[in-house]
Amino acid sequence: MTLKDKIDPNHDFSLTTWTNLGDKNTQNWGGDGIGFAFHTFPLDAVGFKLDTFHNPRAKMSDKPGGDSYPADPKNSGTGSYGAMVYTDYNTELSSDGTTKQWNLEVPENINSFTNGTDPATTQNAEVLPDTVTDGKFIINYKAATHQLVVTYYPDSDMDTDTLGDAYVWNWTIPDDQYQKMVAAAVAERDSATNKGKYTADSLPISMAIFASTGWAKNLQQVKITDFDYTS
Repeated sequence: MTLKDKIDPNHDFSLTTWTNLGDKNTQNWGGDGIGFAFHTFPLDAVGFKLDTFHNPRAKMSDKPGGDSYPADPKNSGTGSYGAMVYTDYNTELSSDGTTKQWNLEVPENINSFTNGTDPATTQNAEVLPDTVTDGKFIINYKAATHQLVVTYYPDSDMDTDTLGDAYVWNWTIPDDQYQKMVAAAVAERDSATNKGKYTADSLPISMAIFASTGWAKNLQQVKITDFDYTS
């Protein structure tokens, strides 16, 4: 699902949804999860994923664009987890060690993570309840500091808006990653195709929500209840 508008990261934005990750975890062959991405073309992206299928080992393809993925973080256990993510083209992920591909990276450390009353730490990937059929999910972006703050309330009740324990991730997008996105956004803004479409200082960033299944399946749903952004 892709937003028709582009989001300008020069301004704050917030997205509030209810998510259903399904009633199966890795042990019950439930996959694969839901991702929220803010991206450009070429695909420099940052975002967050709610992952319901744990991949203990990387899969490597010799073909660019082939079916490849890194191993999931060890500290996320063997079940469902949430984590900040970004894409990286510089990672070599092929069986012969030579083919560079777009790769989804999960940074180990972020600015802070809190779960309920636990003190803040710098971990990123955090184990979640194995089945979350109702979970309130909120993304807040702070333009002045390039911070993404994700607040997730699994085990909640959408009908009554009764919330469970809060999981909070706070991540300042690394400057090199942010500048790559800026450069790609400027190139799109100033391209011949888009000439005159955007203001001189705007940075058009796309937003998309992804869900996927394969031979492991779940019912995965997203309901947007509030979205505040500058186009």
